[in-house]
Amino acid sequence: MITISQTSHEAAPDLRGRLSAALDALLERSDLGFYELPDREPLWQQSKACAEKLMAKFDQFVFIGIGGSGLGGRTVSDAFQADSKLFFLENVDAHSVERVFNKITPSRTAFVLTSKSGSTLETLALANAVEARLVKVGLSLRGRSVVITENKKSPLSRWASDFSAELLEIPLDVGGRFSVLTPVGLLPAALLGVSLDNMMAGAKWALLNKQIAAELASQIVQSFSRNEWVTQFWVYSDRLATFGDWLQQLWAESLGKKQTRDGVDAPRASTPMACVGAIDQHSILQQVVEGERDKFVMFFNIKGETTEAVPNLFPELEHLQGNGLQDVLDAEFQATLQALGQAGVSYTQLEFKELSGASLAAGFMLFELVIGAIGELHNINAFDQPGVEHGKILAKGLLLDK
Repeated sequence: MITISQTSHEAAPDLRGRLSAALDALLERSDLGFYELPDREPLWQQSKACAEKLMAKFDQFVFIGIGGSGLGGRTVSDAFQADSKLFFLENVDAHSVERVFNKITPSRTAFVLTSKSGSTLETLALANAVEARLVKVGLSLRGRSVVITENKKSPLSRWASDFSAELLEIPLDVGGRFSVLTPVGLLPAALLGVSLDNMMAGAKWALLNKQIAAELASQIVQSFSRNEWVTQFWVYSDRLATFGDWLQQLWAESLGKKQTRDGVDAPRASTPMACVGAIDQHSILQQVVEGERDKFVMFFNIKGETTEAVPNLFPELEHLQGNGLQDVLDAEFQATLQALGQAGVSYTQLEFKELSGASLAAGFMLFELVIGAIGELHNINAFDQPGVEHGKILAKGLLLDK
């Protein structure tokens, strides 16, 4: 489903062995549930059944959530191009709420409130704003809402009970940014007609081919030893663009830690950066090619994508004759990869055999394994985010002081 097609540096065998052992240690941890999700069939069936009930009553669906509770579902939606059916509210921007309401028919729309903890400030604030907007047209969130959260006491789970909203579970042992293969990503997929059985099979494929995760993790850690402190995820497909954003969060919150589990300074990890080809060839490529050699570029492309040739309106550009848009994108991808190689910029290429529910789920699980294995090697807690929590506390205090 996904292969490492080429790379500028082969991973050292001893490092690959250490990452393989770290991956084995990760998969032996009883406190983590993300890698068990392909076998937790009730979660998949619950999402499928909920989607069927929603589609019987509604035509459009608005997902309210932020971070891991928003990016996962939006990645699935963008991959399968659901521009007129699924909408996402993530940032607490009133203009975004109005923009979404200008695109939907409220009476035919269901709302999905997602928060791992059930107390996420932005999600609850957006729910308030949506309710206020619905009331203006004589409607309410009651009777048209689903909640995705942990099955424990929280403001959101209490609200779901009071409003008789169906609650889909994010397991307690699955972190928010690792939750894409829970109802966070499965419900949007089911609403789009993506086979959840195929997604389950794709995630299992990644677990069965963990040598790919060990190889990829080795290349990443090796890039740190070369002082390559910016890792760019350069995605050559608009349908996978949000996958780069999802990976950016997974990477930054998991690996950017100050201390190890033993309380000493943690090894440094690079800063992630999501890029889209060919767009970012016209924005940051210059600095990558001629700037500091402190970057490691991970290219993502989909194999065998084709489009029909189109007429050429510009005789001066002979190289466009007989080519479609995918031919142009492929040429730009290959040219950028070659240019970076010739300039001495480190890179690796990951190729999706196709873009399907199975391959997308394989990509999710693959990188969750990669990040988890690096966390084990570095002896850090890759499953918390203390730097984020402090800001949440400060924001709450500022609101209370108003």
